[in-house]
Amino acid sequence: MLVYVGIGEAVGPPHPGVNLIVFRAIALVSIVTVGIILVVRRAIVSSAVQRLANNPADAIALQRWRGGSLATFAACEAVALYGFVLRMQGFTFSQVVPFYFGGFLLMLYFGPWKAVSNDLGASASAGE
Repeated sequence: MLVYVGIGEAVGPPHPGVNLIVFRAIALVSIVTVGIILVVRRAIVSSAVQRLANNPADAIALQRWRGGSLATFAACEAVALYGFVLRMQGFTFSQVVPFYFGGFLLMLYFGPWKAVSNDLGASASAGE
């Protein structure tokens, strides 16, 4: 995402007559993308995580988790890419920062995390 910002600022055209309809259309597409991220996480990734919690050797659930996670990361990246496209169209940096920042925050929020094992909690409570 930092590459998008760097290239956008280095190569981005000066501010020609920008079309606010394009900005609003891409903003709407960005909002729809966030909605898609939430649906994918709920429908595919969450169900796969639940299945993997019950059976860690479930290859189908692991494949669904990987695919859903990859689709989520790609959609998070797409939000930042929309900002890059707008910057290449001549919009100002301050106008496209929400797209860059939003993509970055989405990537952090939906990024990989390490699952907490129940064994740790069981051993901690057994030691008391």
